[in-house]
Order: sequence, then structure tokens, then C-alpha cells
Amino acid sequence: MISYYNSFLTKEDTMRNICDPYVRSLVLLNQKKSLDIFKIPEDEDHLLLVFTDRFVGNNFVCEDPISEKGYTSASLSFFWSCQIKDVPYCMVAKGRKIYRYLPSGEYPEDLHFRSFIVKKLRVIPVTFRFRSVFDEELESLWQKKVNPYGVRLGRKKRFQKFNNLVFTPMLFGSPASQSEVKRTYPDIVRKAKNICQSAKKIANSKGIDIFDMSLSFGTDKNGNLFVANDFLSLDSCRFAILTKNKNNPVFLGDDVFRAKLFEDQGKVLLNQKEVEYNDYDKLFLFFTKMLVCSYQEKYFSR
Repeated sequence: MISYYNSFLTKEDTMRNICDPYVRSLVLLNQKKSLDIFKIPEDEDHLLLVFTDRFVGNNFVCEDPISEKGYTSASLSFFWSCQIKDVPYCMVAKGRKIYRYLPSGEYPEDLHFRSFIVKKLRVIPVTFRFRSVFDEELESLWQKKVNPYGVRLGRKKRFQKFNNLVFTPMLFGSPASQSEVKRTYPDIVRKAKNICQSAKKIANSKGIDIFDMSLSFGTDKNGNLFVANDFLSLDSCRFAILTKNKNNPVFLGDDVFRAKLFEDQGKVLLNQKEVEYNDYDKLFLFFTKMLVCSYQEKYFSR
């Protein structure tokens, strides 16, 4: 049994019975941050994975969706699946090919731009998370004198970089014991670290820093290992422009919007006037030199 430290409210707990499923004609199996996972009738081997525009920040679900977030996350997951082959991604079909697996019925018009057909996996409960900076969560743990990761945190400035990637696994949304996870899943920890190191190297070559990366894994009925859920997308990474200013990152992706959230009687609202929807395009341009819409037209329209 892997120990975990229930220091935070899990984001999944805040979402139960709150978020409407993106597809109403299929049975919803699970919701994880912005992901909706659906059962496909009479198909025991596949699931429908939908990247919604739902935004989760500071352990609350934002009432207003972020336009085009789902398109960007789906595109990023596909991008990384093409770049990194250490462990195959669970995606089976994308674009209009997803409808070959779905029963006839009414679906959102843009479903094929934000969805994959994926292998049905037995998902490992641990999130394999690597960080390269002393972020807000690590600072909070240090202040509470809780150190499940077995690393020397010390008195660091926020966003001060570590010399190497630090393994900070999660279990059920809370910090897990690093040593116990390494002992239980040594081979997966090694593979996850290789993936994150490769992704960071690719991102750095394109002017991006990824200082927080999370991966989920699962096995199919034959015991083969796959990357599960999303693949280093907006929900599972924190992105910033690569600069010489080490302690003041220029964020891209969800952190841009997270900084513009405010709390009001237990709800998180979004000031729409302050949001620039092209922030996701800025991130995607660094990686592909293409706008999200152009990338999707090329890879998701057929």
C-alpha cells in the first residue's frame, strides 16, 4: 500500500455532480480535470476520451469554459505522441475516424476536433509527476513540514530551479511517498522520467520551459503499458517561455488564466474581459509554428 498525504482537496472531488458531460448520448465513466471519459456501447476494448473546455484552478471548477482549451489539449497530446515513443500513447483513432467506433446518434459538431478513441486500460492509480522548480505546492508542504518526496527542499525562493528533475508522485490527488512508488513501480518511474526529460529537451529547443509534468499509465488486457488519459497537455504540464530570469517565469497555457481567477463565496469566477483567448495559440506556435486551428485542420479534419 502506497502512503499518501491528504494535504489538498482533490480537484476530482470538486467536480462530482457539477460538470455536465460533453456528450449526452453516451454513458459518462469519469471526469478528470478537463477530461470526460465515456463508455462505448458493445465495445469492451475502447473508450471515448473528450478534451473539454472546462477549467480547473485552485481546486475549484470555473463556471465559464475557456474557449478552445479542448482543441489545444487534444492537439498537444497528439503532438507529443508523435515526438516521444518511449511508451506508446493509448490513442487508437482521432479526427472523423472516431465515428467508426461510436454508435449512430447525435454528437457535438466539433467532437472529432477534441476527442480520441483510446484503449481501455487498467490505469495505475499513481500520477508520475516530475518538477524542476520549487513551486507553490512544494512551498506549502515545506511550510507544513511535510516531505513525502524524501528530497531536501530547504529554504528556496518560489520558482527557483532544482539541479535535476524531482520526482513528486501523486496518489488520489495528494502527495505520495516517493520511496514507496519507486519500490512498487521502478520500471515505470524510469520510463516516466525518460519521457519527461525528452519532453523538456524538445521544449527547450523551441524556446519553452516545462517545469511541471504529470503522466498517467495503464496496461491493456495483454499487460502492455501505455500512456493513459492526456499526454503532457494543458492539464498535466506547466509551461513558461524560456528566459534568463529564473525566478520570475513568463507563463503560457493554463497558468495565464489561473492568475486571472478570483474567489467569490466558494466559487471561482473568471473575468472574461481580461482573458486573451490567443494565449493557447502562443504556446502552440512555439511547439509547431502553427496556430491550433491550422494544426487541427491538417491532422483532425479527416
